[in-house]
Amino acid sequence: MRAVLLAAGEGKRLRPVTFDRPKPIIPLAGFSLAHYHLSLLSSLGVDEAAVVVGFGEEKVKAALGDGRELGLEITYLKQDRQLGTAHALMVAEQWLEGSEPFLLIYSDVYIPPDTPKALLSAVEGEGAEAAVAVASVETPWEFGVVEADPRGRLRRIVEKPRRGEEPSNLVIAGAFAFKRSIFGELKSTKPSPRGELELTDSITMLASRSDVLLVGVGDRWTDAGRPEDLLRASSYLLDDVAGSRLPQTLLKLVSGRFYLRKSTEGGAEIRPPTFVGANAILEEGSVLGPYAILEGFNSVGSRSLIERSLLLSGSSVGAGSRVKRAILCSNSSLSPETRAVSEDGGFSVVVGPGRKLREKNPPAGTVVW
Repeated sequence: MRAVLLAAGEGKRLRPVTFDRPKPIIPLAGFSLAHYHLSLLSSLGVDEAAVVVGFGEEKVKAALGDGRELGLEITYLKQDRQLGTAHALMVAEQWLEGSEPFLLIYSDVYIPPDTPKALLSAVEGEGAEAAVAVASVETPWEFGVVEADPRGRLRRIVEKPRRGEEPSNLVIAGAFAFKRSIFGELKSTKPSPRGELELTDSITMLASRSDVLLVGVGDRWTDAGRPEDLLRASSYLLDDVAGSRLPQTLLKLVSGRFYLRKSTEGGAEIRPPTFVGANAILEEGSVLGPYAILEGFNSVGSRSLIERSLLLSGSSVGAGSRVKRAILCSNSSLSPETRAVSEDGGFSVVVGPGRKLREKNPPAGTVVW
């Protein structure tokens, strides 16, 4: 069985987090979303996956390798120009020759672990041409919104409708099962108003001729394209680790430790769920968690509190700081006695690679480039 993972995007909305590594391979819980998706596909019986690359191609290849550690074989396909999601799938047409049905997943979304299996079962069980994962969200106008027919099949997808004009609160979740008929629609797809070839337009065309099934994933989903959504994806992944919902092949790749019960490490208190990577220094009286993620080689000063935050490799937090909903990029730092806190579900600060936040009480939403 074959599957395609789209991983060619630049991640502009996540800058400066994506300055030194592409969005699909940012380690959100000791592993990245790309590793997560590939492990789910492998556990389902997918033995070959094509990863469509573009921005940061070499870094993606270095992070994912040949796929053997995850139990499958990876082929890398280059999308030379970012012409849209329909174009990205077209890049894989020849590679998918003879494969039906196949799975397609966007590498920058979090979907629940059972989603790929549910999509495949829907197409194989009901003989439809496609199955589309849909999520329930509070702000559907920010996404591609689904309109269903009276039978509950997809009728059309409305891309980012005006607020109040959305046909439902169900949005495209970035995971699909297709038969090869989708390629006929891809070739007929015209550029959207923003000049891209949109897969959502191709699926709407397919739905006008054939059954396209909807597979609900509930509200436990996020498009990890903004800092606050990246943090949300991290928390979902930690919950999946705590709930034993992830393949062991994935967890064996991780260099570090998951803390799933309240623990102490030296003089530090660790509240679950939390992940601490290798060679992290936790000083006396520091508190980590819940939902703290330290990639590795981090330093956390004494009396500091870190929760619901992502500290990438080599980043550090000065003594006496309080950090909530922050992203510290590689080798960045916070001064002692910093209060970087967001209480409303947004992010507090993003500190770019190698940068230092000197302000002791930055307003929520601060970005240091």
